[in-house]
Amino acid sequence: MTAQDNKEVILRWFAEAWNKGNIDVADEIVTDDYVGYVSGNPGPMDGRGPLQQFVTDWRTAFPDVHYTVHDVIGEGDMTLAYWTASGTHTGPMLGIPPTGRKVTIEGATISRYRDGQVVVGRGIFDRLDILQQLGVMPPTSAIETPAARILFWAIVNRNRVGLALVGATVLGILARVVSSSK
Repeated sequence: MTAQDNKEVILRWFAEAWNKGNIDVADEIVTDDYVGYVSGNPGPMDGRGPLQQFVTDWRTAFPDVHYTVHDVIGEGDMTLAYWTASGTHTGPMLGIPPTGRKVTIEGATISRYRDGQVVVGRGIFDRLDILQQLGVMPPTSAIETPAARILFWAIVNRNRVGLALVGATVLGILARVVSSSK
């Protein structure tokens, strides 16, 4: 398969799965041994089923979601798709009841192909931005300290490095407080 063929596969994925809700297209264009990674997910999605469930969950939360793919770059067995997505939050998402708010995000999807099917996918987007648009998190400007910003980012994206940075910052502050009180 050529890079152009791979570009057509990813464009089909966005058109069929995300925009139309046809998750069965994964049976044709995603390998059985697919592994997917998404910003903020606690671990990888192993196989087609978890990927299909991920799309279903987000389309349940945002039934009118529409993805616009602005650019696709293909090189060898990989593509990078830059996209924006908009939808109205009318279903539950991550324990958040429907807010009725319209959300617009931007992100990228990096995919690796084998024999014309996606074998590895990485979806990158800012969950904190979604939560702020839904009104369940304060705007970033309301988060005063760098440690607080890192903590919010780490919690939203379930990022261990960010949590470790916050822990180190807190320990540093405690060490200074203890040493100054002696």
